[in-house]
Order: sequence, then C-alpha cells, then structure tokens
Amino acid sequence: MSYGAIVGGRMASVTSTAAALNVQNAVVAATPFLALSTGSVAVAITNGVTPKAFAARAAGDTATVTITYNYQAFLTFYSKFLSRTLTATSVVPVE
Repeated sequence: MSYGAIVGGRMASVTSTAAALNVQNAVVAATPFLALSTGSVAVAITNGVTPKAFAARAAGDTATVTITYNYQAFLTFYSKFLSRTLTATSVVPVE
C-alpha cells in the first residue's frame, strides 16, 4: 500500500497529469495484489487549508493521496484480526 501511495503522490504532483482518475488508475496498477478499485483511492489538492479542484492545481499546492484497504483474515481462529481497515497516505508538493 505504501508503494501505491508513493506512486499516486508522484503522479498527482506533476502538472502534466490530466485528471485525478489518472492518479487513481496508477495507484490501482501499482498495487495489483490488493485488487483495489479507484474508489479506494482519494486524491485531494489544497493550497494551505483551502481545497482546490484537481485541474486547478499549481506549483506550491499540496497533493494528498490516500488509499483505503479493508483487510480480511484468512484464518478464523485469529478472531481479533478478522477485519481491519488499513490506510496509506502520501503528501507531496505540486511541482
């Protein structure tokens, strides 16, 4: 998951990336073993504390990519760990 967040952060930080969907697809492709959907990847652009549209990002803004994954245990005798929600986040400046 961490690698997927890194890939997404890099994609979101360059202004040549056309849309947030491109970032989401890159994250899904970077983590094939998790079988993520694009809905599991959130992309946010901010200027300080002010949110911005992805297409309106500019150098100096901050791109945040967050991945959410619902882990399901394979062995039921670990009852405390049957299900966990895991997240990975990358925060990078837009170049």
